[in-house]
This record gives sequence, structure tokens and C-alpha cells, in this order.
Amino acid sequence: MTTAPGRRPTDRQHGEPVGGDTRPDLDAIEGWFAAVAEGRVSRDAADRWAGRWYFDDDDADAGEEDGPEREELRRWALDLLHGIDLRPGPEQPYLHDDAQVRDWLAELRRRRARPPRTG
Repeated sequence: MTTAPGRRPTDRQHGEPVGGDTRPDLDAIEGWFAAVAEGRVSRDAADRWAGRWYFDDDDADAGEEDGPEREELRRWALDLLHGIDLRPGPEQPYLHDDAQVRDWLAELRRRRARPPRTG
């Protein structure tokens, strides 16, 4: 495993953010967005990783300790990552270009920085 300043640890063989087998938190999800935006991982790898967690029904209620806003943000971000490699056809450009990926990363960071709403 390698670590660069300001970055999440990565797998040496693939250069992919470490995700492990536990439910990803917002740090891990942001790490995957950053890795795609910086070209450190493929869109296909990010899509497969996010899909694994997006459709994991066993963790459907696991976000309760984080509160509903953080769980909603987590699901929103995983939904974007799971589909980040879509193309309208073979050999076509991605549906969402690199600028859009950077915008999503910036939006995720903005939304994470907001204090949770109180009832």
C-alpha cells in the first residue's frame, strides 16, 4: 500500500483507493471520485466498486448512526460513481466528461462541509 500526502492509501498493484470489505464511508467515496478525476483509477474500476456497495441490500439501514442527511449524500455519490463509465455506444465518449466528474467531486466536498440540519 502507498500513501501520498493528502491522498487515501492505494493498492500498489492497481493504484486504486483502498475500499476493503466494509461499508464505505464518505471519505472512501470521495477518495474514489478524486482518483477518477486525477486519472489514478479507471472509470470502469470505480463503477464496479460503487455498484458493489450501491446494490448491497445487507447494509440498507447501516447509515442510521450517520444520520439521514449523510446517508442520502452517501447514496447520491455512490449512484454517480456507479455509472461513471457509461457511454452512448461503442467507441463513443463518456456520457459524463472529465469536467463533470470534477464538478461532482466539488459538489460532494461542498455538501460534506455543510453542517447537518437539526430538527
